[in-house]
Amino acid sequence: MQIQETPEYQLIKTIYGDRKATRSQVPLLNHIDEGIQILVWEQAELTIQRAYCLHPIFQGDDSLLENYKNVSLDNLENRAILLVMEY
Repeated sequence: MQIQETPEYQLIKTIYGDRKATRSQVPLLNHIDEGIQILVWEQAELTIQRAYCLHPIFQGDDSLLENYKNVSLDNLENRAILLVMEY
């Protein structure tokens, strides 16, 4: 399975939508795609890539609190959720 086919990637893609970084105007999803490319080069397993996709949603206390209420975790990989909490 390719990372772009996973529920984790689809979730961040939906959350980011067409939004861009304020200063650079680079699409926010580029950050995810570039990080995934590095993980692929490093031969990181798919679970780690899935966790990386989730990190913007759960990395800070404010985003964790906000997204915990608004994001369904039902179809996300359990190990990826555990890993992202340690990110």
